[in-house]
Amino acid sequence: MASSIHISGIPKFDDSILEMKVKMDEANRKIVEDGGLLIASDAKRHFLTRPSGSQRTSKKSGKTYWSYKPPYQAQPPDPTNRSGALSRSIKVRKVVKVEGGWMSMTGPSRKYAPYVEYGTSKMQKEPFIKYSLDKNTGKLQELAAAEWEKAMV
Repeated sequence: MASSIHISGIPKFDDSILEMKVKMDEANRKIVEDGGLLIASDAKRHFLTRPSGSQRTSKKSGKTYWSYKPPYQAQPPDPTNRSGALSRSIKVRKVVKVEGGWMSMTGPSRKYAPYVEYGTSKMQKEPFIKYSLDKNTGKLQELAAAEWEKAMV
């Protein structure tokens, strides 16, 4: 007595798995992109505003510089927004696909940004990106859960 098993629907199952993989990959890209925007916007808000006080404009460059007296000095972890160039340069540069997922290149484009973030031997660190990342961890997890739930539908 010979018996046989006939299985049908394997191509349909493979197609649905592939479709789900594409949806999840798109959800992961959106999580990384929106998370980068969240971190960048919070890092910009983290800088102290310019104090009222004396200012001077450079004749050579035309930039305005503010004079800071002791009550307006930065108190770590809050950097002072002197010219505003560092906070304005914080952006999501690009979102790229890497092995195993997505990566957001978010941060400032100024050369002196690492010195502000990590400090030097003569300057205390004033972390603005790390602070924003730590502060928004819960929001990032909520964002991921919401996007993955949308992708599963």
